[in-house]
Amino acid sequence: DIHVAQSSGMTALLTAADVDMKTQLVTSDQPVKVDFPDGKRDSQTMRSELGTKQATFKGDVRVNLDRKKEPDAAPNSGQQAAQGLAGAFRNDAPVDISAPRLIIYDEKKLAHFEGGVTTVQSGSRMTAAEMKVFYSGGPGDDAKAGTSVSGAGSKLKWIDVSGDVRINTDDGRNASADQLTYDELKQQLVLDTGAELGQDGTVLKGSKV
Repeated sequence: DIHVAQSSGMTALLTAADVDMKTQLVTSDQPVKVDFPDGKRDSQTMRSELGTKQATFKGDVRVNLDRKKEPDAAPNSGQQAAQGLAGAFRNDAPVDISAPRLIIYDEKKLAHFEGGVTTVQSGSRMTAAEMKVFYSGGPGDDAKAGTSVSGAGSKLKWIDVSGDVRINTDDGRNASADQLTYDELKQQLVLDTGAELGQDGTVLKGSKV
């Protein structure tokens, strides 16, 4: 019943922890539950280096993000197509992310999901080998509002997904490529290298979409 709270609003619940004050290292080989302003994160183990602001979560890592922001203006047809295939990036519904390992490099503003990642949200499911999420500095940053990734009020900026990227939606659409990038500021999604889109038996292939 160990409770840890930070000024950012993030709280953590642990059953056991080792704390080395000299090296500013906190480790736990027991299940960890972390709550932050717009989501939560669970894992089997945790290693947090307070000095370098780097945290590693391993073992059935599960992240739930619940974005509660004002609705955007109605998207155009191109935006609707992109949102349908990658709802996890623009849809306001909660998104679940799972992976064997998550490393957060807060000084670099990077969250790196490794070992096979799956995102599920509101009729859209994406799988890939790894996913890198880049985010802004915090509540005072003037970047376009997104959802918190690190749990410190940070905002989504850019996503890189690589390794057999596959997206499927409940309405029968699908997409695949070796690389996927999403730019939150431009609201632009790019499927790169071996891009393929499918719907109702129709398949569109190209080097980039």
